[in-house]
Amino acid sequence: MAKFQQLLITLFCILFLLPSSVFGECTCDAEDEGEDKPEALKYKIVGFVSILLASALGVCIPLLGRTVPALRPEKDIFFLIKAFAAGVILSTGFIHVLPDAFENLTSPCLSESPWQDFPFTGFVAMMSAIGTLMVDAIATSYYKNSQSDKVQQESGDAEKEGEQEGPLHVDTHTTHGHSHGSATMLLNSASSDLMRHRVITQVLELGIVVHSVIIGIAVGTSMNPETLKPLVAALTFHQFFEGMGLGGCITQAKFKSKAVAIMSLFFSLTTPVGIIIGLAISNVYSESSPTALIVQGVFDSASAGILIYMALVDLLAADFMSERMQNNGRLQIGANVLELGIVVHSVIIGIAVGTSMNPETLKPLVAALTFHQFFEGMGLGGCITQAKFKSKAVAIMSLFFSLTTPVGIIIGLAISNVYSESSPTALIVQGVFDSASAGILIYMALVDLLAADFMSERMQNNGRLQIGANVALLLGTGLMTFLAKWA
Repeated sequence: MAKFQQLLITLFCILFLLPSSVFGECTCDAEDEGEDKPEALKYKIVGFVSILLASALGVCIPLLGRTVPALRPEKDIFFLIKAFAAGVILSTGFIHVLPDAFENLTSPCLSESPWQDFPFTGFVAMMSAIGTLMVDAIATSYYKNSQSDKVQQESGDAEKEGEQEGPLHVDTHTTHGHSHGSATMLLNSASSDLMRHRVITQVLELGIVVHSVIIGIAVGTSMNPETLKPLVAALTFHQFFEGMGLGGCITQAKFKSKAVAIMSLFFSLTTPVGIIIGLAISNVYSESSPTALIVQGVFDSASAGILIYMALVDLLAADFMSERMQNNGRLQIGANVLELGIVVHSVIIGIAVGTSMNPETLKPLVAALTFHQFFEGMGLGGCITQAKFKSKAVAIMSLFFSLTTPVGIIIGLAISNVYSESSPTALIVQGVFDSASAGILIYMALVDLLAADFMSERMQNNGRLQIGANVALLLGTGLMTFLAKWA
């Protein structure tokens, strides 16, 4: 816990020092329309106070569960509040932070090479999510193994004490041993869950801190009252419910009072302090300078990746897939949903290939898609195998996946003479379906493929397997990242 707090403080300092590198470097003309510094200052002061109070109130409400029975973690109302807050965090990652990162890293103020040639936003977000997964899995494994060693040592000491009691107490000790073993298993399980909640809380706070400082600086440097009005209102709402999500995790982690106070205060202060930093540098800061765009874009992408991972894996899926919510059928449902996402994506890229008339575009695209479909098929095949469908269902699902892209190509060929990929309808349809399939694939990859395996007992107890799985994951993402140049 102490090491993690030191990491947060170090990151906090780095984030505050970064704006000093973006002074006076503007290559695009900054927009001066609507600027009113005195009026903007009023909204910044209001924003500072309202965001501070909303953050503190939001993070403290779940903590009242210690004294208010209705807000305790085992109650349904706590579950519902946490689910709502997780939805806010997920939306923050997908709807607010990630689009801002795309806008910054594809800005015309940046040079065409490399910023326009490669999807850096998606890459940074993906690597942040993978990094979060690795930290999540390794930290959980470390805490579990440490706790297991401690429990085994205590159990061994108890057995030695029993042996010293002598032969007259053998029967009593045997009975006690069974009881002690059962209690040890329950204690170990409870300790494991507690350690898991602590890891989740610390990683979640890391992602929130990065995002909160960035938006605080954005508010502090803005000079447009018309921009600040809705922004301050939205951020107040946002920080309140994001605080509730973090507060719920802190409550479940059962930290000591000092740690709870530090984490709550840290969250409450990040955005307000960011506003102060923004105010201090507002006269020399240029939000349209290349360095400012790159720094903000990269940090937004990173925080989006962390928030999306944490919301999907550790907040939503952890609760929605618990024994309390359901008892069976998860693997089969997972395989079907994964196939749905892949099918939507495969048909769209098939049509794109079929309608293309440019040989120079098609050469690398076909090669990239061949690799892409092969490894995507391996992932789906693994899920189908684990789900243990009947032979007929396996054959249908395998055939369905194999045919989707080729059939898409045939459809594309059939409509190529009348299809215009730059028409508004085509752009909207392809964009909507690509977005839908991306959402499904991101969820399935993070929750049902990666987290399900990386958090399993088999993985947690095997260091060599952990290293091998991490290397394989990086190789897989690295290969598909390389192919992003063409497909």
